Amino acid sequence: MIENLFVVYGSKEWLESLRQRGDIKYVTENFQAELIEPIIDERGDRSPRNPLDAETTTPGQNAIQTTRVNRELGITGQGVLVANLDTGVDGNHPALASRWRGNFAPAAHCWRDALGNAPTFPSDLNSHGTHVMGTIAGRAFVGLDTITIGGAPNALWIANNAINQGVSGAFDNDVIDAFQWFANPDGNIATIDDVPDVIQNSWGVFTGLGYVQCFDFWNSVVLNCEAAGPVITWSAGNESTSGLRSPAIYSINAYQIFSVGAVDATNFAPPYPLATFSSRGPTPCAPALPDNFKPEISAPGVNVYSSIPGGGYSSAFSGTSMAGPHVAGVVALMREACPNCDHITIKDAVMNTATDLGVVGEDNLFGHGLINAYDAVIAVGNVALIGGVVTNANTSSPISGVTVRALGTTQSAATNFNGEYMLLTSAGTFSMEFSLSVSRLIPYSTSSLFKVTH
Repeated sequence: MIENLFVVYGSKEWLESLRQRGDIKYVTENFQAELIEPIIDERGDRSPRNPLDAETTTPGQNAIQTTRVNRELGITGQGVLVANLDTGVDGNHPALASRWRGNFAPAAHCWRDALGNAPTFPSDLNSHGTHVMGTIAGRAFVGLDTITIGGAPNALWIANNAINQGVSGAFDNDVIDAFQWFANPDGNIATIDDVPDVIQNSWGVFTGLGYVQCFDFWNSVVLNCEAAGPVITWSAGNESTSGLRSPAIYSINAYQIFSVGAVDATNFAPPYPLATFSSRGPTPCAPALPDNFKPEISAPGVNVYSSIPGGGYSSAFSGTSMAGPHVAGVVALMREACPNCDHITIKDAVMNTATDLGVVGEDNLFGHGLINAYDAVIAVGNVALIGGVVTNANTSSPISGVTVRALGTTQSAATNFNGEYMLLTSAGTFSMEFSLSVSRLIPYSTSSLFKVTH
């Protein structure tokens, strides 16, 4: 059990009498969680700006350097499991379909339909959750082209749709049940491959929904779930100077609860400005330790290009809901580089490697600054960087698109336009393999095609 909670039914008088007991912390009436609604750009969709070779990336992923990590270090989320608690995910979307863990594991271990819409296969009757998951892990192949919208495009994913409901009616334990499920999706405490490495939460509650500002009902649940292994990330909220939503508003310690604010990396060059809607600190909630600064980190959250149900894409969505999954994608990359790093190590590296924005040091607008995926990944691994230049042995011209592998590892990278490559491995000695698609070979023998300079 992830928390000591019970749903009980009885007369009003009897339920009110429970408040007089000294061993019950909460006797609460019926609330349900609500997602942080995105701000929709009325100007409509806009395509991403950064076509590179046959791959299209997004301004947000480029700004936080996940694109660089994918290309130069060969870190793509391979072997990592990500999750979101949201409105669901379109399991048929081409950017996500092939990497739903339920393709090879029991569906009940990979998709929890809290609302009874589609019990055996992921669905999203909203659009929010599909957009969020795309930013974490989306990648589609369209002919010879690649659309990379996610920071960890080779990660597997699972999802829970408990947030696709509003504030009303009888008390709903779906959020608590969701974290219970995330802590052990297959129900077997002897297995860990089913437990996600990171869980993104683009939702929260606030006074506008009828809650007290410092609503702590889920705090223990979150901490207990994180103790089981996942890194849990939260969107700060879209309430600007009115403060963060709960649970993200809490600073229980230096690492929990880990909240994400939004900057505009789509319409501006660095240093990126804070999005006007992004909720800002300080937190008024005790214990506020070791400080009351909020949020912890910032990420792109304006006109974010990502997946939407039905197989399409949109850049019309803005919000901290869009910023949070950028951070979750970085965490997935860090977990590939350091599978055994715990949530404290991961979050500490994220904060210590951030690109400072605003006033010097941590502040109540940007937190520690803009997340820097490249430096964060380097910071957590027992790593070695292997780099070089691949040129044509006969003409000395650089060759792009060469796949470089460190044999005996899962690490690979592709050369860029200048023939350059960089990949991340653990420290050691490796034999390298270089390969190029047969369709791209120029008329020289394979044995004499490559010249590698380290």
